[in-house]
Amino acid sequence: MTVSSPVAVVTGASRGIGAAVARRLGSAGYEVVVVGRSTDHNRHRVLPGTLDEVAASIESGGGRVRVVAADLSQPDGVEQLLSAIEDLRDACRLVVNSAAYSVNFGLTIESDSKKWNLAWHLNVLAPLQLTQGLAPAMARAGGGGVVNISSGAAIRTVTGQTPYGATKAALERMTQDLAHDGSCSGVTFNVIRIETGVPTEAYLFVSGSLGITERENPLHTPEEVALAIEWIGTNPAANGEVFDLARLEALGVLPPPTYLVGSPS
Repeated sequence: MTVSSPVAVVTGASRGIGAAVARRLGSAGYEVVVVGRSTDHNRHRVLPGTLDEVAASIESGGGRVRVVAADLSQPDGVEQLLSAIEDLRDACRLVVNSAAYSVNFGLTIESDSKKWNLAWHLNVLAPLQLTQGLAPAMARAGGGGVVNISSGAAIRTVTGQTPYGATKAALERMTQDLAHDGSCSGVTFNVIRIETGVPTEAYLFVSGSLGITERENPLHTPEEVALAIEWIGTNPAANGEVFDLARLEALGVLPPPTYLVGSPS
């Protein structure tokens, strides 16, 4: 099968940053593979957004999209994904690992090993396995980019978030080592570290559940972060870098944040 458009694979694409990235790349001419668990037939019990809704929005703008429902926290999740896109592998030019697992893990000394395992599988092993499955083909085809999404929890203590922070720190190190070993010539490996809140569905839901209706400091929107991720993933001069939001602002990739929680969206 001949694929006429470059392909981008975006995990965690049913809502939030992943959905914004998928829509952005769809409008930029990529055939987008949207990956996640939430579909019209298997909705999240609390949060809005499904892969089917994201796919429909991409198609309404004239873009091409493929929906792959897969649970990447499970040992065979990435294998299922790779099997579903076997015909697209040679055209893949961009991978964005946005899927992540984060809950209130409680005190570190009491944290549940099952939740540690989930965090490790989804936040570290799945991005690694997906990269191993796609980056060599990207290199053979002339190059591409892998962008992994990290958090401020990777570099600072956040109460109740030790497994999340530890796995994000591991993700950052793994990404830099992938760039350093040079085994996939022409493929760049970078991180965007989102150290402040982004008003996604999950962020706004948690804020509301905590009774927070306003925040003093403005935030970057998912759409703004999506533009930055596209820039990182398509910039051949960036490799092995960790871009935080302040650095992206300084580079002119991100505008100053303007979104205030509690203000009209």
